[in-house]
Amino acid sequence: MVAVRYLKNPEISVPLFLDACRTYSEALAREKRNSATKDPFVELAIHASKFMRSMTDDALMKRPCLKKLAYTASNKFPGVVAEGKLTKTLSWKDDTAKIEQEVPLTKLLYSSICHDYCQDPFDEDNKQRFMQELKVPVMVDNGTHNTELWEANESVNIRPPFFVSYESLAIDAGLGDKQRATTEMANKWCLLPIFIHILLAHKNNKSLVDTASDPDVTRTILYAMRHHVHNHGNINVSCHPSMHVFYEFPKIANLASGECQVIPAALYLTEIVNAALTTLHHSDVVDDNFQPTVGPRRTRLTEAVNEVSELLSTLNIYARHPGIDEMIGELGKNILHFVKIFFSSVQCQYSPYRFPHQLCCTSLTLSSPTL
Repeated sequence: MVAVRYLKNPEISVPLFLDACRTYSEALAREKRNSATKDPFVELAIHASKFMRSMTDDALMKRPCLKKLAYTASNKFPGVVAEGKLTKTLSWKDDTAKIEQEVPLTKLLYSSICHDYCQDPFDEDNKQRFMQELKVPVMVDNGTHNTELWEANESVNIRPPFFVSYESLAIDAGLGDKQRATTEMANKWCLLPIFIHILLAHKNNKSLVDTASDPDVTRTILYAMRHHVHNHGNINVSCHPSMHVFYEFPKIANLASGECQVIPAALYLTEIVNAALTTLHHSDVVDDNFQPTVGPRRTRLTEAVNEVSELLSTLNIYARHPGIDEMIGELGKNILHFVKIFFSSVQCQYSPYRFPHQLCCTSLTLSSPTL
């Protein structure tokens, strides 16, 4: 059956009309595909949107005190542990406490709560217990007006998503004698299990229920949560020595290749969300005490949610549906470029929204000039 449309108005541009018809036809084709099988990137957009929209007013306006998420080994992010110092008989399945002694991290990452969330982030109980562990007090001015001397206010608690600011990355993480997690790390801990589950479910043609029962998926997420959320750039392409010692992965030189491609791909997607959460202050309006008001930030958050949702949900479309394997591989290669842009954008307070799509367009040979 062929649908015929007659152009009766001579004032309408014929090329423009034909472009509209093509857009309409592509939209119908997209809906038909989604009726048979969901587009994984539409699912990613839905969960990213829900996560961002759940931000409370206190989290929107205040910086969290992440002292409880400090790294226990030293006063900096965990250094590289030489492979020769790792006990090769330990396994990620049974020896969590012993592994924690050899590779000290923040205790949350070795808890059963984190394990359960990585295994099934769509279970409501797992999600609530994990979010409760990330519930922290806010930072407040103690009268010095020096952001480096702000202290925690235990009477007000917030949980992710957190507003990613220069202060929360460069100042708050270094307060005290132990290196603390940052707001962008906490946000990634929340999103990474969800994104990896969705990508691997579509990659392996399995349901989310079956994916949650696959120990290989849990293993992949636990390794990524523990050893790649606090790393950036070139470090995230290199594998941690524990990868094949404790987690039983084969030795690979580049994490963006082989069976672990999903890790940098998912990290790249979480960085897109974090980038959106750096721009909430762009339309600030101050009150009589020269403090920002919540209304403009809430409006900017809504705009950011819409932008991220549109960006994620259309990645597959503008890539002309190359297949989930190729999407995962190419997205993983983009993380090095985007991380540099992300951190420079936080420091100069510039919105990087156009960059993720440009990178995807370049890597996936997308053809739309409007992105």
